[in-house]
Amino acid sequence: MITFPMPSSEKVSSMMETLFDGLVVKPGKSFEWVESRAMVGVYVSDAGDAVAACATDFPLSAVLGSALSMLPPPVCKEALTSGVLNDVMKENLKEIMNICSRLLMDDFSPHLKLLSMHPARGLPPAATRMLLEVRNRAHFGLSLPRYGSGFLSVVSV
Repeated sequence: MITFPMPSSEKVSSMMETLFDGLVVKPGKSFEWVESRAMVGVYVSDAGDAVAACATDFPLSAVLGSALSMLPPPVCKEALTSGVLNDVMKENLKEIMNICSRLLMDDFSPHLKLLSMHPARGLPPAATRMLLEVRNRAHFGLSLPRYGSGFLSVVSV
């Protein structure tokens, strides 16, 4: 059985603090991915099997997607109001999802890599099947001064 370690708040904080000054990470709550317009990074094993996912609810997608390249906070607020991430935010979020692969690996775990990022409503069938088999879950609340806050969930088989 493939096993990937679930990250702690401290691991998320330590990884993300190199990207975002002032980021606060706390244990969070689960959120309904589809209802929240979440963005989902799908991770695959070296064999190409979908084995894990990382999701940001829409508010956190806008916050992290804006803050990574220091888009002004009003641009983030505009995305929150309109419900639409611009292309820069999406590209930034994809890079963050790529980095988040490290949340699911340690010295003893198998390798995995980001395959793709999708809106939760547009997940490929293999990712949807994998989500039905999820056994491990970790949820976090992230807050970034001047930008806002939201939730991050990490899951694996």
